[in-house]
Amino acid sequence: MSTKRFVILATSLTALVVSTFIAWYEGAQIYDNPWEWGNTALVSNYLNGYPITTEGQIVMLDHFIYAAKFQPLFPLLMVVSFLAFILVSVYPLVKRNRNALLATTVVLASISFIVFFLLGNSPTPGFKLFTALFGFIGLLSMGILLSVVIKVKRNALVSE
Repeated sequence: MSTKRFVILATSLTALVVSTFIAWYEGAQIYDNPWEWGNTALVSNYLNGYPITTEGQIVMLDHFIYAAKFQPLFPLLMVVSFLAFILVSVYPLVKRNRNALLATTVVLASISFIVFFLLGNSPTPGFKLFTALFGFIGLLSMGILLSVVIKVKRNALVSE
Protein backbone atom coordinates (compact mmCIF):
# COMPACT_ATOMS: atom_id res chain seq x y z
CA MET A 1 0.00 0.00 0.00
CA SER A 2 1.34 3.38 -0.95
CA THR A 3 1.89 6.08 1.65
CA LYS A 4 -0.53 8.41 -0.12
CA ARG A 5 -3.30 5.80 -0.10
CA PHE A 6 -2.62 4.97 3.55
CA VAL A 7 -2.83 8.65 4.54
CA ILE A 8 -6.13 9.08 2.69
CA LEU A 9 -7.57 5.94 4.28
CA ALA A 10 -6.41 6.91 7.78
CA THR A 11 -7.65 10.49 7.41
CA SER A 12 -11.04 9.49 6.01
CA LEU A 13 -11.51 6.81 8.68
CA THR A 14 -10.60 9.27 11.44
CA ALA A 15 -12.94 11.90 9.99
CA LEU A 16 -15.69 9.29 9.73
CA VAL A 17 -15.36 8.21 13.36
CA VAL A 18 -15.11 11.75 14.75
CA SER A 19 -17.96 13.12 12.63
CA THR A 20 -20.15 10.13 13.52
CA PHE A 21 -19.79 10.76 17.23
CA ILE A 22 -20.39 14.49 16.85
CA ALA A 23 -23.44 13.97 14.60
CA TRP A 24 -24.80 11.41 17.01
CA TYR A 25 -24.38 13.89 19.86
CA GLU A 26 -25.98 16.73 17.89
CA GLY A 27 -28.84 14.48 16.84
CA ALA A 28 -29.66 13.74 20.47
CA GLN A 29 -31.52 17.06 20.43
CA ILE A 30 -34.41 15.09 18.94
CA TYR A 31 -35.33 14.17 22.52
CA ASP A 32 -35.95 17.86 23.26
CA ASN A 33 -38.29 18.33 20.29
CA PRO A 34 -41.22 15.89 20.51
CA TRP A 35 -43.05 17.71 17.69
CA GLU A 36 -40.30 16.44 15.35
CA TRP A 37 -40.75 12.79 16.26
CA GLY A 38 -43.41 12.19 13.63
CA ASN A 39 -41.37 13.66 10.77
CA THR A 40 -37.81 12.90 11.85
CA ALA A 41 -37.89 9.70 13.89
CA LEU A 42 -38.56 7.69 10.74
CA VAL A 43 -36.69 4.56 11.79
CA SER A 44 -38.36 4.50 15.20
CA ASN A 45 -41.81 4.94 13.68
CA TYR A 46 -41.13 2.18 11.17
CA LEU A 47 -39.76 -0.28 13.74
CA ASN A 48 -42.48 0.39 16.30
CA GLY A 49 -45.26 0.27 13.73
CA TYR A 50 -47.00 3.23 15.30
CA PRO A 51 -46.21 6.84 16.12
CA ILE A 52 -43.73 7.08 18.96
CA THR A 53 -44.85 8.76 22.15
CA THR A 54 -41.86 8.50 24.50
CA GLU A 55 -38.15 9.19 24.30
CA GLY A 56 -37.38 5.54 25.03
CA GLN A 57 -38.84 4.52 21.67
CA ILE A 58 -36.34 6.59 19.66
CA VAL A 59 -33.72 4.54 17.83
CA MET A 60 -30.13 5.82 17.58
CA LEU A 61 -30.32 6.06 13.77
CA ASP A 62 -32.89 8.81 14.19
CA HIS A 63 -30.18 10.92 15.84
CA PHE A 64 -28.39 11.02 12.49
CA ILE A 65 -31.55 11.89 10.58
CA TYR A 66 -32.25 14.75 12.96
CA ALA A 67 -28.66 16.00 12.72
CA ALA A 68 -28.74 15.74 8.92
CA LYS A 69 -31.94 17.78 8.76
CA PHE A 70 -31.02 20.56 11.16
CA GLN A 71 -27.23 20.53 11.70
CA PRO A 72 -25.83 18.97 8.53
CA LEU A 73 -22.10 19.77 8.78
CA PHE A 74 -20.99 16.58 10.51
CA PRO A 75 -23.45 14.25 8.76
CA LEU A 76 -22.15 15.64 5.45
CA LEU A 77 -18.61 15.03 6.63
CA MET A 78 -19.66 11.49 7.54
CA VAL A 79 -20.92 10.84 4.02
CA VAL A 80 -17.91 12.38 2.28
CA SER A 81 -15.37 10.58 4.48
CA PHE A 82 -17.25 7.28 4.12
CA LEU A 83 -17.28 7.62 0.33
CA ALA A 84 -13.61 8.57 0.28
CA PHE A 85 -12.74 5.54 2.41
CA ILE A 86 -14.79 3.16 0.25
CA LEU A 87 -13.56 4.54 -3.07
CA VAL A 88 -9.89 4.53 -2.05
CA SER A 89 -10.31 0.99 -0.72
CA VAL A 90 -12.11 -0.33 -3.81
CA TYR A 91 -10.16 1.47 -6.55
CA PRO A 92 -7.06 -0.78 -6.49
CA LEU A 93 -9.37 -3.78 -6.94
CA VAL A 94 -11.22 -2.42 -9.96
CA LYS A 95 -8.71 -0.17 -11.74
CA ARG A 96 -7.37 -2.90 -14.02
CA ASN A 97 -10.76 -4.48 -14.75
CA ARG A 98 -12.87 -2.19 -16.96
CA ASN A 99 -16.12 -4.08 -16.29
CA ALA A 100 -15.65 -3.88 -12.54
CA LEU A 101 -14.81 -0.16 -12.81
CA LEU A 102 -17.90 0.45 -14.93
CA ALA A 103 -20.11 -1.55 -12.54
CA THR A 104 -18.75 0.29 -9.50
CA THR A 105 -19.34 3.65 -11.16
CA VAL A 106 -22.88 2.69 -12.21
CA VAL A 107 -23.69 1.55 -8.66
CA LEU A 108 -22.31 4.79 -7.18
CA ALA A 109 -24.24 6.92 -9.69
CA SER A 110 -27.44 4.93 -9.13
CA ILE A 111 -27.30 5.19 -5.35
CA SER A 112 -26.47 8.89 -5.59
CA PHE A 113 -29.39 9.66 -7.90
CA ILE A 114 -31.81 7.59 -5.80
CA VAL A 115 -30.85 9.56 -2.67
CA PHE A 116 -30.97 12.78 -4.73
CA PHE A 117 -34.56 12.11 -5.80
CA LEU A 118 -35.67 10.87 -2.36
CA LEU A 119 -34.44 14.03 -0.64
CA GLY A 120 -35.26 16.43 -3.47
CA ASN A 121 -38.56 17.67 -2.03
CA SER A 122 -37.35 18.25 1.51
CA PRO A 123 -37.87 21.76 2.86
CA THR A 124 -35.10 21.50 5.47
CA PRO A 125 -31.77 23.20 4.77
CA GLY A 126 -29.81 20.12 5.78
CA PHE A 127 -31.53 17.80 3.35
CA LYS A 128 -31.19 20.44 0.62
CA LEU A 129 -27.41 20.25 1.14
CA PHE A 130 -27.57 16.45 0.99
CA THR A 131 -29.60 16.71 -2.22
CA ALA A 132 -26.94 18.94 -3.75
CA LEU A 133 -24.12 16.66 -2.56
CA PHE A 134 -25.68 13.49 -3.95
CA GLY A 135 -26.62 15.24 -7.20
CA PHE A 136 -23.00 16.33 -7.58
CA ILE A 137 -21.70 12.84 -6.79
CA GLY A 138 -24.16 11.34 -9.29
CA LEU A 139 -23.11 13.77 -12.03
CA LEU A 140 -19.43 13.20 -11.25
CA SER A 141 -19.97 9.44 -11.41
CA MET A 142 -21.73 9.78 -14.75
CA GLY A 143 -18.84 11.89 -16.04
CA ILE A 144 -16.34 9.24 -14.95
CA LEU A 145 -18.50 6.54 -16.51
CA LEU A 146 -18.70 8.47 -19.77
CA SER A 147 -14.94 9.05 -19.86
CA VAL A 148 -14.23 5.35 -19.25
CA VAL A 149 -16.66 4.31 -21.99
CA ILE A 150 -15.13 6.81 -24.43
CA LYS A 151 -11.63 5.57 -23.55
CA VAL A 152 -12.69 1.95 -24.11
CA LYS A 153 -14.29 2.83 -27.47
CA ARG A 154 -11.24 4.84 -28.53
CA ASN A 155 -8.90 1.96 -27.63
CA ALA A 156 -11.13 -0.46 -29.55
CA LEU A 157 -10.99 1.77 -32.67
CA VAL A 158 -7.21 2.19 -32.41
CA SER A 159 -6.62 -1.56 -32.07
CA GLU A 160 -8.64 -2.36 -35.22
